[in-house]
Amino acid sequence: MQVPVKFHPMALPMMGSALATSVAALLTWRRLKTPGAWALLLLFLAGGLWASCYGAMLMTRSMAGQILWLKLVFLGALAVPPLSLVVVLYFTGHGQLVNRRTLSLLSLWPLVSFFLLLTNHLHGLFFSSFGWVTGGAYDYLTFVRGPWFWATFVYSFALFAAMAFLLLNGILEAPIIFRNRNIFITAALFLPWLLNLVVVLGLSGPEPLDLTPIGIGLASLIYTWALLSYSLLDLNTVARRELTEHMKDALLVLDWQGNIADVNLAALELANLPAGKVVGHPLAEVFGFLVPGASALGSWDLEEETGNSPEKVLELSATLGGQEHWFEVRRFPLLDRRKLLVGAGIIVRNITERRAAQEAARQYARQLEHLQALLREQTIRDPLTGAFNRRYLVETLGREMANAHRHKYGLGLLMIDIDHFKQVNDTHGHLAGDQVLRALTALLQKGTRAGDAVCRFGGEEFVVLMPQISLANALKRAEVLRATVQDSSEVVSGVALAFTVSIGVAHTEAPGVTADEILAAADSALFQAKAKGRNRVVGP
Repeated sequence: MQVPVKFHPMALPMMGSALATSVAALLTWRRLKTPGAWALLLLFLAGGLWASCYGAMLMTRSMAGQILWLKLVFLGALAVPPLSLVVVLYFTGHGQLVNRRTLSLLSLWPLVSFFLLLTNHLHGLFFSSFGWVTGGAYDYLTFVRGPWFWATFVYSFALFAAMAFLLLNGILEAPIIFRNRNIFITAALFLPWLLNLVVVLGLSGPEPLDLTPIGIGLASLIYTWALLSYSLLDLNTVARRELTEHMKDALLVLDWQGNIADVNLAALELANLPAGKVVGHPLAEVFGFLVPGASALGSWDLEEETGNSPEKVLELSATLGGQEHWFEVRRFPLLDRRKLLVGAGIIVRNITERRAAQEAARQYARQLEHLQALLREQTIRDPLTGAFNRRYLVETLGREMANAHRHKYGLGLLMIDIDHFKQVNDTHGHLAGDQVLRALTALLQKGTRAGDAVCRFGGEEFVVLMPQISLANALKRAEVLRATVQDSSEVVSGVALAFTVSIGVAHTEAPGVTADEILAAADSALFQAKAKGRNRVVGP
């Protein structure tokens, strides 16, 4: 029997719905690396098959042709419920439940149902009978639903109830910034099911027009918006319950393309932007100081990471709000249950206060070290002249003597006394005497080598310790020092005051191999220098 030339007015909307699901499928196909994307892709393809076959059925003019297209419609319609459940499991963070056994059980009913549909002419379990209505603007197919159709309807809505529970629970558990998004996505899933319920229960009128594909098309548009705006798939591959909104640290989740798929409230505060301008945008666009290639960061490219990549921890500074802040950045790979890389997590901790405390502690440590050095200097230095004191000489002489014996080199010791120093004090006062002592110290330090030690032994006596020197050179050095002192003078109260020194020289080449013995030898030589008229050098 032929129908009028005009086909059903809902045919074109059905084809438009198929086009919408095709666009959503294409966007999903580009994200197949993400766990759960395959299920969403198949869901869109099944919905597109449902809508396109139903549109083709409404364009067909024969009853037999419409029956054939109706059977093909159910090829997509029977696949939609189990695929929807799989997508919801992934979306709500229960992807671990999707395994081979689960998929086999979910596939069993659709396969049996489609077999019964193909053989319906033998038993009438799916459709009891078909009819053909004519006389209006267009003719259309009618049918009486069989017992297996109603069993399939109950099965499908049982799956829908499970999905509804998971989605509603997900809305309650979702963070505030994503709650509205989850409500939209849940509503998108509910829409085709509600339309299907209206049609199946006969609430849409006498014509058995299935509006479910229109709902699927509208749902596809909403899912497409979510894919583009919120990185829908990648966002839900990470168990959201692991990300707490009470963290003080900013937490970001990157998808496999390097876009921000998820953030917590601390990250939004750090970005100072609403969620809609953060989620789904490239990392560089929102957090410029975390851009790959920055000198402090090195490379953060996901392409360089694998499932075995270790956690990276870096510290970097950034000027935010006109003030310098320091951040500790931790980055770690995110893996699916197959241990494949699907993205990366970044934790950004503001350590400005900690850095300030560390810097204050370092400054305190440097000050303490400086004070300790000053204290050490004060314990080994003569406060009047700045020369090493007798304590330092005693500590150093034994060590230098041991080194001299071990390495078989000579060590010289000069004991120096200012001639007639008492007369300087008696004639010009003790302040003048102190000035002479300081002047002699300066001459001795200037006239000795860098490795020599000038020490004030006591009163007006000084000792110069000379490591790694021969006896002959020690005597020459002593004579140079004596002559330098003799040729110098110190101005005291406007009067040039000249003074001389007597020097006794001892050496490890002479008899005297211990510290006490070399000191005694130098003292003995000094005594001889004084006895011979002063202002002279006497050696061993």
